[in-house]
Amino acid sequence: MSTEQRHTDTTPQTTRQSYQHIRDTADDVALRKRVAAAIALSPSTTMETTQALSDASRNAVRPRINELIRMGCIEREGKRTNPSGMSAYVHHITETGERYLAGDVDPEPNPPLSELQAKVVETARAMCAGEATTDDLQERVEAHDSAKQKRNPEWEPPHTFGPTLTDEQRKKIKADPVLSLSDYE
Repeated sequence: MSTEQRHTDTTPQTTRQSYQHIRDTADDVALRKRVAAAIALSPSTTMETTQALSDASRNAVRPRINELIRMGCIEREGKRTNPSGMSAYVHHITETGERYLAGDVDPEPNPPLSELQAKVVETARAMCAGEATTDDLQERVEAHDSAKQKRNPEWEPPHTFGPTLTDEQRKKIKADPVLSLSDYE
């Protein structure tokens, strides 16, 4: 049977269509619970979790792990070597995760980093157009950085806001769109 014959009008043809199909059928929620349960039974790396859930696509398991991290149901603690020889974070269930598995809470996943990053860029453009303030931008950057640091505890923001900049430096940055905070690090 050729590839064309296997596809029907309802077969997702793109990643976006596939994601929407998973969301519409609630398969993402069911798989998310299975991933949380597997990690609750045995703290594991992403690769180990995908191997434990061999009936599910690893490309479907990985996003569920990221969602569980954003939901606060699992967290990364320590690293170990995968069977591939690469070092990877070990995921552990949290108290929120235990409550999620028990059906006591159903937290929504926070937005992905790409969405937070897009909001930073959108706010920076609005600031250049005079439609947003530096405080608005600072708030977006801090939300992004906080989320990124929760997902990767070893990551350090490349910039700082707050008392490290003088009022004169802030005025200079605001007046000259070519300058950035990294010019003062």
